Amino acid sequence: MTPEHIEERRDRKVREYYEWRINRIPLPEGRFGVVCYFRDISAQVRARQQRELLINELNHRVKNTLATVQSIAAQTLKGTTVPVTVKSGLESRLLSMAGAHDVLTQQNWEGADLRNIVEKALAPFTAPRREFDVDGPVIRLLPKSALAVAMAVHELATNAAKYGALSNGSGRISVHWTIPERDEPHLQIVWTETGGPKVAAPSSKGFGSRLIERGLAGQLGGEAVIDYRETGVVCRIMAPLGTITGREPDILS
Repeated sequence: MTPEHIEERRDRKVREYYEWRINRIPLPEGRFGVVCYFRDISAQVRARQQRELLINELNHRVKNTLATVQSIAAQTLKGTTVPVTVKSGLESRLLSMAGAHDVLTQQNWEGADLRNIVEKALAPFTAPRREFDVDGPVIRLLPKSALAVAMAVHELATNAAKYGALSNGSGRISVHWTIPERDEPHLQIVWTETGGPKVAAPSSKGFGSRLIERGLAGQLGGEAVIDYRETGVVCRIMAPLGTITGREPDILS
């Protein structure tokens, strides 16, 4: 029989913290014994509290910084000859980054769930008759990787809203990720558009395409390819698991 483990922490008036453990262990002839363990964990508790305090302060400062950047951008572009599309594009990208930061803040900047990042990036584009299919195994990304993926999904969704599957009210988008069998474990994310207008490859690549195929690939240490199929845009992103998660694949849920 596996020994049972019960843990209890008690807070005393002097703010000292102690850990009590009681293990029930099996003995011969169906009997049980009890082993009690007691130790002072005050130093560990105070260190954790200090770390949480610093993380909360960091979260607060990051949100303030993003808000300041948004304000500066809005005031700088106000009343200028900059096209409205440029202004709205900059604003939406800043909002997308802020959304990814919100997800990371909820996790104390230790990482973020890939599904949460994708759904947060797609949230501004949800509307009646717009279909999104998001699916894949549970994978936690490092903060740097989470921000890169959020920006890429935002750019793809923005393009779809202007020219692709989200532009005609009847299109559909799927974002699926898998861990295909390869010599080195990789994450593969596939963005697929269907049901939209016919697609033609652009004569020149814009900021969004360069951000995905160059910037995203560099951030993730992998590759990203956008395929302008007539039936809809398909974007494939490949990145080593160890680079984007910081963990070995066997401990991913």
